[in-house]
Amino acid sequence: MILVTVGMQIPFDRLCKAVDGWAEARDRDDVFIQTGDTDWVPRHSKHTRMIRPNEFRTLMKEADLLIMHLGVGSIVTASEYGIPMLLMPRRKSLRETRNDHQYHAALRLRNTPGINIALDEKEVPEILDEIDWSRKPEVDFGSTSPELIRRISGFIGS
Repeated sequence: MILVTVGMQIPFDRLCKAVDGWAEARDRDDVFIQTGDTDWVPRHSKHTRMIRPNEFRTLMKEADLLIMHLGVGSIVTASEYGIPMLLMPRRKSLRETRNDHQYHAALRLRNTPGINIALDEKEVPEILDEIDWSRKPEVDFGSTSPELIRRISGFIGS
């Protein structure tokens, strides 16, 4: 299963539409999209607006690939489960976020094994066609524990 998650704060239709379009073009029936608070509805993928934390962990255990924005908490969790990722940054110029911190994080993570970066929605289909589904992410959190990163991320996000 391919799990797409974009959080609930600001819609991220660019990413969701790109994946849904790819699912249609490739006749995929294994895509599940958490759309967030948006009026747009996927036409070719299973979907929901919100996923509760316990449901999110259950879906992650079932996922073969995780597609999302560059949310630190989700990256940490996916890394713990060893799930390959496709990440696309939200952009300030498109009013998807308050600043371009996700874009700069994407540039930094670009050569990380198991993490695939699409800088915009046009890159998503090509990356999905070429992705190594068996490559687990090798995120280096340095000396900081993933649990500490998750807690700080949760505090900042509230």
